[in-house]
Amino acid sequence: MKVPARSHLLAGAETITVRNLIILEDNPLILLDMQTCIEELGIVSVFAASSLSEARRLINAHPDAVSLLDVDIRGETSFELAQDLVSTGRPMAFMTGYADAGALPEQLRAVPVLRKPVQQVELEKMVRRLITE
Repeated sequence: MKVPARSHLLAGAETITVRNLIILEDNPLILLDMQTCIEELGIVSVFAASSLSEARRLINAHPDAVSLLDVDIRGETSFELAQDLVSTGRPMAFMTGYADAGALPEQLRAVPVLRKPVQQVELEKMVRRLITE
């Protein structure tokens, strides 16, 4: 699903052109809220996935995309997908309601984590961080 949005992210006085962004989230209400928040930031294209297979398809179709991956997707984890992104140097962050980042596999502990419920200001900071990597 593509969500239309403005073409730039305003960073104070400067404007940063933004890449595509992919969100993997299986809760439709959280997904809609995140899409709205990201749209307000001015992301060019926001693509939403509610399954691991759909996220992989979007990631393959948009190699320039920044990704936000929920850790737990319908009883599975997004760790394998995240490892693929990390190994190819593609910017990504996890989203999770779990308090313990130590639950992440060793090789993924350096990946930034957004805690759920995600606050708009934290989401904005993370998106800015990812697009400048």
